[in-house]
Amino acid sequence: MINFIRGQKAKLTDLTSSTVLQVSLAIVDQANRTFDISCFGVDAQNKLSDDRYFIFYNQTAAPDGALAIVNSLPNDLVTFQLDLARLPSSIRNLVFVASLDGAGDMSQIQQGYVRLLVQGNEVGKFSFTGKDFSNERAIIVAEIYWKEVWRFAAVGQGFKGGLSQLLEHFGGQEVLPVQTNPTPVKSRPMEFKGKLVRWDDERGFGFIRLLPSRKEIFIHITALAGMPRRPVAGDTIYFQLESGDDGKTRAKSARIEGLAKTHHKQTRKNSSDYVFIFIFVLVFLTLVAVLWYAIFNGEDFTTEDSTAEDFTGYQCEGKQHCSQMTCKEARFYLKNCPDVKIDGDSDGKPCEDQCGH
Repeated sequence: MINFIRGQKAKLTDLTSSTVLQVSLAIVDQANRTFDISCFGVDAQNKLSDDRYFIFYNQTAAPDGALAIVNSLPNDLVTFQLDLARLPSSIRNLVFVASLDGAGDMSQIQQGYVRLLVQGNEVGKFSFTGKDFSNERAIIVAEIYWKEVWRFAAVGQGFKGGLSQLLEHFGGQEVLPVQTNPTPVKSRPMEFKGKLVRWDDERGFGFIRLLPSRKEIFIHITALAGMPRRPVAGDTIYFQLESGDDGKTRAKSARIEGLAKTHHKQTRKNSSDYVFIFIFVLVFLTLVAVLWYAIFNGEDFTTEDSTAEDFTGYQCEGKQHCSQMTCKEARFYLKNCPDVKIDGDSDGKPCEDQCGH
């Protein structure tokens, strides 16, 4: 076991005879900021000639399985699994870097380290602190490179740019959308998967841990719009990434595994249905009220229309009581003759006991 100092180099064979090993990195930061841990697999000219060997949170394994991010070791941020014998001959240097995602610089960290392990046993370690740096936003922590044999170098060199500048430094470039056709074409955004490890329901935010790395991504409740319930710690979250106003990466367009989003269009339609039903009931009740009022104010809604009856030959002869009249005669008297006593309840219907209505 060797404790390296900055700038120290050694043959890997001085540490282990195995070509299968793990490289595990950690950074302790009181401000709890986010760090991107990456590995650049570059050629003999220190250039990223094959971007499949740029391993980071969005590309966690090389195609041949020679280099991959695996489940992190306890207390470490990211752990890489290496099989040097399976690396193509074009890859001559593995560069392990840490970059800050957000405001600040590397001088503000407390400490950090990179460990070399074989079958779980630590065979080498390089430690550093924030005092080793000034205003740099990234660190080239260590390298495993080929020079006659595989060797390890404890670098500890600050780098003023972030991950994008490191990519440019090694000859790579970010993949940006290129318009090759005048007709707009929508590509499907990259979706990530992680575990919600912390959630403050009262304040409506939390942190997702990217799988299989340990990088944590901020998420606000608004990114989960349309979910049928609020998230809880332990939920598996699928999401996209965006940069916030503070420069930090955060989740957007997120969903909880196993739950379908509700459709706002359907919700609006249901609301319209409720409005229609309310109006219908209101109109119905209004009609009932009008009918009730008319009945209790003497309106005759029967199909019998006394104004249409033929009263030819009838005349007022001083009769006053129902016993003195026929039903038709009573209707004539009520309509045309004074001082009759044939409508006791004043409902416009004479002699109801005798004639019925």
